[in-house]
This record gives sequence, C-alpha cells and structure tokens, in this order.
Amino acid sequence: MVFAIREMLEAGYVPPVFMSANVDGGPEFNKQYTAKYADRLYRV
Repeated sequence: MVFAIREMLEAGYVPPVFMSANVDGGPEFNKQYTAKYADRLYRV
C-alpha cells in the first residue's frame, strides 16, 4: 500500500487517503474527503 501511494505521489497524483485524526489538521482534511466522496461511502 505504501509503495503504491509513493508511486502515485511521484506521478503527481494525490490519492484520496484519510489522515490520522491525531495529526494536526487531520479531522478537517478527512471531512473534505468525506464530503467529496459521500455518495461512495457506506454508512450504517
């Protein structure tokens, strides 16, 4: 997984991967992806 993400970053593509909520700005960053991909996320 890490190798694939590194390859994507080197190719100029930023993969939609959640950040840890323990990192500064993590929850805000994740909210952006949650909003962007809301129609693809399964929630119970």
